[in-house]
Amino acid sequence: MWNLEKFKTLDPRPSFKETLNEFNFGYWITAFLAALFLLIGWFTLYGSGVQLSPSAVAFADQLTRLFTVHMGDWTYPLISFAAFATMLSSCMSAHDALGRVAVDIKEKITSKTNRSKKEYPWAIIILAVINGVVVYAFQANMGDLVTLATFVSFVFAPLLGWMNLKNLFGKEFDSQFSPSKTMLFLARLGIFFLSLFALYYAALFFELL
Repeated sequence: MWNLEKFKTLDPRPSFKETLNEFNFGYWITAFLAALFLLIGWFTLYGSGVQLSPSAVAFADQLTRLFTVHMGDWTYPLISFAAFATMLSSCMSAHDALGRVAVDIKEKITSKTNRSKKEYPWAIIILAVINGVVVYAFQANMGDLVTLATFVSFVFAPLLGWMNLKNLFGKEFDSQFSPSKTMLFLARLGIFFLSLFALYYAALFFELL
């Protein structure tokens, strides 16, 4: 959705190669950061014996203090600000993306082509209210919210992967840009792995209920 909006302001449009390079850059940066987050959790939380509080405020304080143990008390304000900035930017990105998708889905369902300028802000407001209610309902036990969000992410991952792959071989997609047989095999292998992992995680989730 962001690319579609960006293309409206660019003349000429970026080539397929330029768009793919941009995607690959973001993909590998994300993978690298994911590895760093894993290492941070390993060196700060894993094996520390700390029992994280289910309360959102206490949890945030505990997590921040875990870093200060390794980096010094002087880093507490810096880490707190970094955590706040990270969550704020994540919320802004998520609401912007979900708002655009919600309006686009509404247009496709209603076969409406003329988008009202008021629809997008209202979509953002409605999503913010819904998220506010969810966070308020789970504020006493954020662990349940994280567990639910993780469950939904894992369970829907294979479906989203299949939908993306289906789009790449749809009638609307130019066949000259279709993935190679090697990439197709990796994609199917990935969907198979995600499916097995989703089933495994679902079994663990319902076992804990």
